[in-house]
Amino acid sequence: MRLIIILMPDGKSQHHRPVHPGGVCMQDDTAHIPGGTWSDSPLRPSLERFAALHTRADVRWGHPEESDDGYRYEALYDPGFIGRFLDQIAAEFAGPPAFSGTRLFRVAHFLPLRLAGYLFAAEGRVIRLRENLVLRNAAHRQGSHPHGHHPHGGHPHGGRPPGLRVLEPRAVVLPDDPAAGAPGIETAPDRAALADALFAEVTALAEPLMRRLHDLGVLPPGTGWGILLDFLAAGFLAAGRAGTGLDAAWAAWEEAIAGRTFPARRLPRRLQFTADGRTDEIMVHAHCCLRCALPHMKDREDRHCIECYLESDENRIARLLGRRAAGAHAH
Repeated sequence: MRLIIILMPDGKSQHHRPVHPGGVCMQDDTAHIPGGTWSDSPLRPSLERFAALHTRADVRWGHPEESDDGYRYEALYDPGFIGRFLDQIAAEFAGPPAFSGTRLFRVAHFLPLRLAGYLFAAEGRVIRLRENLVLRNAAHRQGSHPHGHHPHGGHPHGGRPPGLRVLEPRAVVLPDDPAAGAPGIETAPDRAALADALFAEVTALAEPLMRRLHDLGVLPPGTGWGILLDFLAAGFLAAGRAGTGLDAAWAAWEEAIAGRTFPARRLPRRLQFTADGRTDEIMVHAHCCLRCALPHMKDREDRHCIECYLESDENRIARLLGRRAAGAHAH
């Protein structure tokens, strides 16, 4: 099955509540809970709704066919795999090592974390990420696949869009969720415990890779956690734009992070403004993608992304309105 979703262009965490709350019916970290089949899983409509919101990347479910050009997320824990991936990014962009580490971490987590945030905010479900993801992320325009080959030739992904495959329908839900009791579905007693399960899942997935990149000197934990928080919050906002409303999405985000601290220097924040008689908003990122460090970007006025915390609010609003005006004129 194939559907379409969007891909955006281009350390230990600390919790005041326990990461593995006793009230959540979960086995130990290494246990594998069979997820049943996707054909009759109550999680399948959840992925369909997420996919239907977006374009330009594909999301799939079930175990991959031999022809699939993807890799298990856990391959990113392998030093050799990481080295090839970092070399590939460096060869493409000619940026400093920190850019390569930041980009690798971004492309590995944009789709999984956006999915996790969306499902939590829109449906009160925590998708299982560990040992359950296959990625096909474009961290480059040309060059070899991180495995050391690109079977389609030319573009490392044969011109196909980047994407995400969820292998099995496994999740944590609340007791009154219609999915409760289905194969692969665990339950949490309340919303607070469900939020604990969300951050436990994100931490367990991402921190091994974050530590490896930190040991290589290419990703500070603060940057890594800024990336995770930005992409997770983006999923909440996707749910807000799809129906819950942005006020409700931000309220859900604030509730989910309440009582938690992270080794990030800042959190994503909401910036609202009024232009041409209407109120609009943008999420200001907690991390910088470091495109400003690339040789061809260093001296440009737009070296910072519109969402970057390094850009001033005045400039980001002006640039956003200018971009929209240019798009309207193009049509």
